[in-house]
Amino acid sequence: MAVPNIQTIDLAHIRESSPTPTADFKFTFVDKNTGQCLELHAHKLVLAFGSEVFMAQFYGSIKEERDTIAVKDSSYEPFKTVLDMMYNKQVSLEEKSFLFLAEMFYLANKFLMDNSKDLIIEEVSTRKITSEKLLEAATVAENHAHMQRFSESLYSVCIKFIREDIESVFELFDSEEAGGPNSLTLHRLMAKGMKMMHRRCDVFFVDISEKELA
Repeated sequence: MAVPNIQTIDLAHIRESSPTPTADFKFTFVDKNTGQCLELHAHKLVLAFGSEVFMAQFYGSIKEERDTIAVKDSSYEPFKTVLDMMYNKQVSLEEKSFLFLAEMFYLANKFLMDNSKDLIIEEVSTRKITSEKLLEAATVAENHAHMQRFSESLYSVCIKFIREDIESVFELFDSEEAGGPNSLTLHRLMAKGMKMMHRRCDVFFVDISEKELA
């Protein structure tokens, strides 16, 4: 019988298919819509190597004594995806919604996972917005303004769409109730776009001036 090599053991699969008895930590969730209780099992050692936060939590001077934590600031699926990243599992972000990516970025930022944050920003920055998705994207960017890097990246994608297809934006304005929440979001998006374009113009003219003076 072949002895498994530690380098070939699929810990992500073990965590999902047969977490006990090796898993020594558990995250619990309550679905806000159904009230269903959900669980994610994990290994402290893997979490610690995946995040400095967990390293300090489990192996620092003040160690975490609990073996279960109730997660209240994230939903199950985004948390599971971030956990998969810690286990080096191949994760596809292409089909994830902007809100899903926002939750992932929040968690990656919370757990000091810089590489994961970079992957999320790369995914956001390469998305091609459609008129059907513009309002959704603008709303997520606005509601997550406290995560500046994520919000600005999403705004940039929205503003690129506005520059390329302003007619669709006007059609959106016409379809929304004047003074309604969606209309106000679109107005704030347009104002944000003007501000960002002015900022880029200022940088451009500063660069030109510096070259002329050189």
